[in-house]
Amino acid sequence: MKFGVCGAPECAAVAAAAGYDYFEWSVQAFLQPRAGEEAFREALKQVRAAPLPSPVCNGFLPGDLKVVGPAVDAAALEAYVTTACTRAAVAGVDTIVFGSGGARAIPEGFDRAEANRQILAFLKMLAPIAARHGVCIVIEPLRFAECNVLNTVAESAQMARAADAESIQLLVDGYHWACNGEPEADIVAAAPLFRHMHIATQANRRTPGAEPCEALPRFLRTVGRIGYTGRLSIEGKIEHPAVELPAALRLMREGVGA
Repeated sequence: MKFGVCGAPECAAVAAAAGYDYFEWSVQAFLQPRAGEEAFREALKQVRAAPLPSPVCNGFLPGDLKVVGPAVDAAALEAYVTTACTRAAVAGVDTIVFGSGGARAIPEGFDRAEANRQILAFLKMLAPIAARHGVCIVIEPLRFAECNVLNTVAESAQMARAADAESIQLLVDGYHWACNGEPEADIVAAAPLFRHMHIATQANRRTPGAEPCEALPRFLRTVGRIGYTGRLSIEGKIEHPAVELPAALRLMREGVGA
């Protein structure tokens, strides 16, 4: 298993010193699909100068680029994801996280069945573009307090299966999973779909070990139980990196039996 930290290139030095394998920057800051080539090249230069690679990007879609609702612009979505995936291939990014709660949230009064059809249509449009560029898109379930669709591992796994493409897979975030009160059994049931994972404590979304978190050992134990060997990123507040990151790495390795 490989362990990483979500953040900008500035976090890479302390993460590398602590023994991490990579850092995870955002699509909008790194690949910059709405900006010109020069802006992307500048961000790429920063990543290549960092002591760790950034093979995963989160923060896929801006909130105003809607996947769901009456204001969906299919042409704009296709242009955006084509640029993102094209630049991902250049940058060595093989995984993009589709959380994007603002873009996929169902507007009040909008039909839920139609919203799910729109999300599936987006994924089916995206799948061949991602595949051509060697990119896997992972659906991230978001806690109920943060979004109103694709909240649970079970619901998101169903959507990933409906997309029926190798380039559309699944993420589980221990923070969202714990906040939703989801069972370990749902992680086990979706095991073949996982291509990426996130982790943070439940109370204040901090690094593992930075505060008590009853759900965290259960999450890590389940991750180890399913034989997951991919990447696991800390996505949470890091108040004292030089202290917290080495301790979190030890805890994660021990928790999954790595």
